[in-house]
This record gives sequence, structure tokens and C-alpha cells, in this order.
Amino acid sequence: MKVPKEEYNKEPVYYCKKCLSLKVRAVADMSYCDDCGSTEIDEMNIREWEKLYEKKVGVKFLNN
Repeated sequence: MKVPKEEYNKEPVYYCKKCLSLKVRAVADMSYCDDCGSTEIDEMNIREWEKLYEKKVGVKFLNN
């Protein structure tokens, strides 16, 4: 069964609030950023995260 693109984009992503990396690891009951080591992890949908990323870095992360 194929999931429509818009439904898939509503799924939350976990990201580092410090560096906006999507490389989040979970060990036991603790999550941390694999890039910077921060434990400040949050979640939102991919489109909202991309807006934060574009504002910080100046380019879009995803290609449409």
C-alpha cells in the first residue's frame, strides 16, 4: 500500500533544537544528537522543520 506524500509529510521528525540535525539517537531512555551531542530534542512535521532549517542555513534541505 502506497502512502500519499502529504500523509507521509505529516509524520513527526525528531531533530536537535541546537543544530537542527535529524541525526537523533536514542539510548535507553535518553535521546541525543549524533552531530553535536545535545540532548535538546524536539519533534515536528518535516515541512515545519525545513522552514527552521532554511532560515538558519539559507537553503532548503529537501528537493521537491
